[in-house]
Amino acid sequence: MNYGILDLDVTYKLFDKINKRKLCAKCKEERKLYLPADRKNYGCESNLLLGFSSPQIRIPLDLLIIAQAHAGGKQTYRSQRDTNFEVKNLGDYYLDPERNLNNLRTFHQKECRILFRYLNSRKISWLFTDLIKSYVSSDKKNMQIAVKHCSKYLTEQIQILEPKKILCLGKLVSKHISKLESKQIQHGSVFVTHINNKNTRIIFSMFPSARTSDKWIEIGGWRKIIPLLLKA
Repeated sequence: MNYGILDLDVTYKLFDKINKRKLCAKCKEERKLYLPADRKNYGCESNLLLGFSSPQIRIPLDLLIIAQAHAGGKQTYRSQRDTNFEVKNLGDYYLDPERNLNNLRTFHQKECRILFRYLNSRKISWLFTDLIKSYVSSDKKNMQIAVKHCSKYLTEQIQILEPKKILCLGKLVSKHISKLESKQIQHGSVFVTHINNKNTRIIFSMFPSARTSDKWIEIGGWRKIIPLLLKA
């Protein structure tokens, strides 16, 4: 299965350039326990997880979807070999046609697939990525280091993709993008911020995880968010 992010030359070149950069010293320090296994299993130290997209990409992009980060460690670290492999691997995690909604492993896989399929049905060009694209653990200090040193890669994506709207999944992402405090951010909140010399609509959503599933359903889930994505 192919993803649109590989079809647009200028987008691929940007992501390929980022993926070939050496890890910053802080990331390398945080990852040192896992580097031997990475070299042994994947022939590399680490690549950045840059995201995947709808079958077609148009710039300006209709919608950029930003989650917090991918998990790290021996049990959850995703294999990464090169840009093509990484994009397909991440996309298949959510959209593999061999899996149906009943046998996906996690709540967020099911919910994200619902969103992606709906956006595709409306011919909305989208890209799903993370605020933190390198290794990160659940440790608070590690997370802070990753945000400080790795968010520049998200900035570059936004500059090249020029998204008309940004959907932030989780408060860490929303606070980083909007510069607002947690108490000002609610599920379905909409902000307008200045990005690339343009006003960009920012939509906040709770991240649909197993831990938040009851709350997610209670506050409206995608039923509250999707109408906001369709507004001009």
